[in-house]
Amino acid sequence: MADTATLFQALAPLVDREVVEEVGSIYQFDVMDENGDVEFWTLDLQNGDGAIVAAAASECRAGAVIGARFELSDRTLGQLFRGEVDPMASILFGRLRFTGSKRKAAKIQMLFNKIPPSKPTVLAVSQRGLGGLLADLVGVGRVGSYRDGFAGVEHAKYFGRFLDMVPEFLTSQDTNRLTVVFFALSGIDLLGKLDETLDAAAKQTIVDWIYSLQVHKYPDGSDSHGLGFRGGTHLGNPFSCCSPRSDDASMPRADTGAGSDVIVGDGGHLAMSYTGLACLAILGDDLGRVDRAGMARSLRHFQQADGSFTSTVCEGETDMRFLYCACCVAHMLHDWSGIDVAAATQFVIRSFNYDGGIGQMPGLESHGGSTFCGLASLCLMGTLDAALSGETRGKVLHWLASRQIGKGGGFQGRPHKAIDTCYSFWVGSSIHLMGHAGMADATANRAFLMTTQNDRGGGFAKWPNTMSDPLHAYMGISGLSLQREPGLKAVHPALNFSCEAAARIAPAVWPKYIFAVSAVGLMVALHIWRPSHR
Repeated sequence: MADTATLFQALAPLVDREVVEEVGSIYQFDVMDENGDVEFWTLDLQNGDGAIVAAAASECRAGAVIGARFELSDRTLGQLFRGEVDPMASILFGRLRFTGSKRKAAKIQMLFNKIPPSKPTVLAVSQRGLGGLLADLVGVGRVGSYRDGFAGVEHAKYFGRFLDMVPEFLTSQDTNRLTVVFFALSGIDLLGKLDETLDAAAKQTIVDWIYSLQVHKYPDGSDSHGLGFRGGTHLGNPFSCCSPRSDDASMPRADTGAGSDVIVGDGGHLAMSYTGLACLAILGDDLGRVDRAGMARSLRHFQQADGSFTSTVCEGETDMRFLYCACCVAHMLHDWSGIDVAAATQFVIRSFNYDGGIGQMPGLESHGGSTFCGLASLCLMGTLDAALSGETRGKVLHWLASRQIGKGGGFQGRPHKAIDTCYSFWVGSSIHLMGHAGMADATANRAFLMTTQNDRGGGFAKWPNTMSDPLHAYMGISGLSLQREPGLKAVHPALNFSCEAAARIAPAVWPKYIFAVSAVGLMVALHIWRPSHR
């Protein structure tokens, strides 16, 4: 591994006490050669004057706390250092594995920033890949040197990767795969690059996959299991929407003859029904294969006695998120027959708090996400004016305006919490829906969003110097669309995807609040978002 040693040894002169004081962490690279032998390189940027040491496994520092560990081949290491391969692609395709603290991993960039442009040979070649390399590897922007411009091309590539595969860090979200696909498709659409990214055949493949997730009625016409869409193929339903499942006779199922089996115990999920319909609209499908009437009427099985909605008919979560999803589904289907609008409106009204925010349910803490869900639902139902008295309206606006923090410029979800990319979206869109778009400081918010943007690997992170993820990447895009970022399409302020796609499937009923807003963006993380989300 002579080349590996040359690369690390060339960095040694840059390690000093100043770097140690700035970084304060230990890093380990486990580098494997073509024979399967592993060499361990430790970058000690925590103790004394720091050190870069190669050692066998038995000689690794005993008891040392590793801030971040990287596992890769010597070939991949060289390619990354020379800038020959895309760092994020290396992670997604399994060529590099990362464990440990994302924040600490990003801080190693402080060492690489010390590489002078005039360094000869090895460092001159390496600098192309080293500048921002480790930050890119964990999906964060460059520490202390982010680009002010919007990285639209990189974001489109970032979203495109999630249409090809689910990376390891998202395997726990396999049951929510349809929502991940929604983030990717809608993000690419808002960037205006859908046709560049997907040809007609690729779009049709995704459309067919989505229809394979549709849950149909039982043969006797029953819909008590809840119609709609499931989140993925984790139950073994067929990938193709054209042929019923037949390879597992032991699984109880009912063939509906409609192109997909109903697996006994299976049922639709409101968040997946929302994202499924949205994805079909984005892809230009006419919803011709959707059981529109059945799905709309089936919403009554999700609505509870207090007016709220549960995510699934069988023991699902019940809160403001799923009332919002139900309203979006009814709006997109042009059919509100399955929703008791009066009861749903009263549930939102009872969830208003004394401070002006809306909780997940009555009596729960006000939160930026649930406030958006409540206000957007009232807009879609056409009951916002009736629900907000003059005093309540003033409290809501005051609570929303108080979520933008002067130091940092971004929005927080609750008082005394850190500002976060997603609330540029949830809180910002709520302000727009209330008809006061000019109340927010768009310039300050954009400056914050640029610190969470990964301008090399694409995407946005929750906070600066942390890992990008599809949820926050989409919310960052939508938050900028709210502020009319050049090059972005406008998003529908309540349905959470482009107005262009929304007009194709739901042109009939547009609340007047929507016309009061120009180019806006809003996003709900839906099933992935939890009430504890900061």
